[in-house]
Amino acid sequence: MGVYSADLAYYILNNKSQESKRYLKACRDIGADLGLQKAFESNNLGKRFDNNVGREDSLLSIVSDIQLEIDNLLEENKQKHITAIAFAGAWIESVYIAGKIHESDKNKNVGISLMEQFNLVPDIIKALKANEDKEQECKALIADFDSIIALFKGTQLMKSNKDEEPDFTKAQLSDSEFTELEKKITEVRNKLVK
Repeated sequence: MGVYSADLAYYILNNKSQESKRYLKACRDIGADLGLQKAFESNNLGKRFDNNVGREDSLLSIVSDIQLEIDNLLEENKQKHITAIAFAGAWIESVYIAGKIHESDKNKNVGISLMEQFNLVPDIIKALKANEDKEQECKALIADFDSIIALFKGTQLMKSNKDEEPDFTKAQLSDSEFTELEKKITEVRNKLVK
């Protein structure tokens, strides 16, 4: 759910209407499997989405409404642990997409944003650990995210800044370090979308 939610946001932000509809449907289908179809049916969100295709702000608002409905349903159904798993999936997909963009055009701003995203990994691991007794997939995700953060902490950039966060605007990963991280991110991502 998290992976496809990230894809949905990406396509909305890049004004790709057909792809946005396809990923909304995928999110709706997965949501139905999780007992969340009410989130997509409430307030005619699907119809509103179709009526606002091409209006980025409106679509993002609708997706935000859907997410709020999902969060409410998960809480009502005592399935709040799914939020941690979905967030982990959304993080992986966002970093995967950013990595592909950075790889293709070496955009420094994308590279900076990408590196800053690794600061979220300890919080993701913490959220997954808090829920690992509720969902068996958490253990595997924790191991995957532990390997991602270990790889990031093993970069020369992080080794040389042990006591403080590096200034990502001035320091970068080497091409080989970036490639290793991208390989690991792709491996974890592929497990989630198989």
